[in-house]
Amino acid sequence: MIKKSYLTKVISITLALMVLLAGFSVSMTAGAATMKYNIDYSKKASLTLYKYEMSDTSKATHGGTGEKNDEQYIPSDATRLAGVTFNIRKVAELYSYFKPDGVSLPTVAEAKQMSPIGNPISKTTNANGVATFTDLPLGIYYVEEGAGPSQITKKIAPFVLSLPLTNAAGTEWLYDVYSYPKNQTSYSDIKILKKDLSTGKALANAEFRLEESTDGSTYKTKIATVKSGSNGMIEIASLDANKFYRLVETKAPSAEYILVRNITTPFYIDADGQMFTGWTSISNKKPVGGTAVPNNMLELNNEKPTIHKSVLSGTKGTEGVDTTKKIGDTVNWKIKTSIPSLKEDLEVMKVYKIADTMIKGLSYKTASLMLDDTKTLVANTDYTVSQSGLTVTFDIKPTSLIGYKEVEVYFDTILNNEAAIATDIPNTSTLEYSNTATSTYKIESEEPTVHTGEYKFKKKDAAGNPIKGVQFAVYATQEAAQSGTGAIMTAESDDEGIVSFKGLAYGKFAKTAVQKEADGVDNGSTDYWINEIKTGNGYNLLKDPVKITVNKTSGDVTKTFPVINTDTPKLTPTGGAAYGVMIACAGVGVLGFAIIWIIKKSKKNRTNAK
Repeated sequence: MIKKSYLTKVISITLALMVLLAGFSVSMTAGAATMKYNIDYSKKASLTLYKYEMSDTSKATHGGTGEKNDEQYIPSDATRLAGVTFNIRKVAELYSYFKPDGVSLPTVAEAKQMSPIGNPISKTTNANGVATFTDLPLGIYYVEEGAGPSQITKKIAPFVLSLPLTNAAGTEWLYDVYSYPKNQTSYSDIKILKKDLSTGKALANAEFRLEESTDGSTYKTKIATVKSGSNGMIEIASLDANKFYRLVETKAPSAEYILVRNITTPFYIDADGQMFTGWTSISNKKPVGGTAVPNNMLELNNEKPTIHKSVLSGTKGTEGVDTTKKIGDTVNWKIKTSIPSLKEDLEVMKVYKIADTMIKGLSYKTASLMLDDTKTLVANTDYTVSQSGLTVTFDIKPTSLIGYKEVEVYFDTILNNEAAIATDIPNTSTLEYSNTATSTYKIESEEPTVHTGEYKFKKKDAAGNPIKGVQFAVYATQEAAQSGTGAIMTAESDDEGIVSFKGLAYGKFAKTAVQKEADGVDNGSTDYWINEIKTGNGYNLLKDPVKITVNKTSGDVTKTFPVINTDTPKLTPTGGAAYGVMIACAGVGVLGFAIIWIIKKSKKNRTNAK
């Protein structure tokens, strides 16, 4: 910008003897040169403005002279600035201020109030930061900076100049004047960190579109695509100050994450380059209120629903990974799924389905659905249920989930006769949900299990022949077996004399994998007692219950003891736990024989005595 004091001094000295209305010229010494005092009123003037931006305009210390070579004094960190409008208007004729006794231009405040002579003119700097005013009538002009890019935090002050003006040496008139005004501008570098909502894990490959606005209402695209890196970070440099922005998510980090729909993330960069969010209103194209974002790093989350499956110790009991049941028992399961946190997502979500797929050995019994274990969902209102083969599906209305965090499905099955023996019987569930407006994604739960066992033994006579049709009952305790009450199940020997108690629970309920290792399919065991309740002709029932142990191998008849019947009064099981019973029965037989022999001997002695 041209210094007014310099201009005034030069013009005052050089034009003191000038007679504007005279038709002749006078020569005088100006330095070592000859000055032509007469202004050529037949000429037109021009004003060329080279607009620059700087983060600190205090570094621009060289005063302008109006000559083109002033450009050599531009600071190295200054860059050309496009899009800045300048408004100029002629406010006075030269003769009003150029007088024989000196020159005194109007002040900026005075010029601002003067009525324009002719039409005001506006020009905007081009891509090279240049605005040129040509064919200007000679006179006194008021120059004012108008609209410009939002990063301008400090406009240049309005100024007054004459066209023409003298060169720095005071030797000639400059009809083509050059000015190099500099704006103080501010830019901001921001970061966006993309994270998993539940785990806090950084997420790569999330994509956004960055939009900008000068008033916070009408936005246009600034950057079509920005993408998070392996550290979850997006870095955007040199955003203009005093402008509104918003991020529109266009692609989720991966398919399991829900694309944030109908939600944009607006922010504002103020004159100091500080990022703000959460303003309450907009006034004069600036936000009212709002919160400063620390370090200009905005954290944005993606979420994915989760599903977890457990087997329960009983109706709504303890959650675990494995249980054991007998055939015909109810097996209680629990499915838990998380609910997307954004109300806006649920309002546009089309699919939220929970499906349970059983395997052979399990039959669907019943189910109840709850939200946060407090509200019961209503069938045919909040959800519908359907079954196809071994899969039962609960199709839940997403809007019924608004305001809650979790869905609980209490799912009951029956362990049926097709259940595998001494084998984990898994039960799997899935959650299918809308991950975009047009597609869905499916995730699977863990596979909790149930297991059941079997005990087999062979019924045979003393000669090793199988005995068919002998009936036995199995009991949970020795006391129950002795009293013959509360039998768990009964079984009868087949043609080969084999007795099978199929589907007996063994081991324990396991909350953890460690407990399952100790008490599950492979290593668990449970003791029972059996009684013979009906035997074959010519045989007597066992006197005492026999203890058996159910485990992974007890369904193999070759690994359990046989139960032997003889034609003696006491039938004796042999082998394993029953061996003591057989020996005891044999002892009673020997004792009986001795008593008979003693009685016969006594009778013989009495006869001889007579």
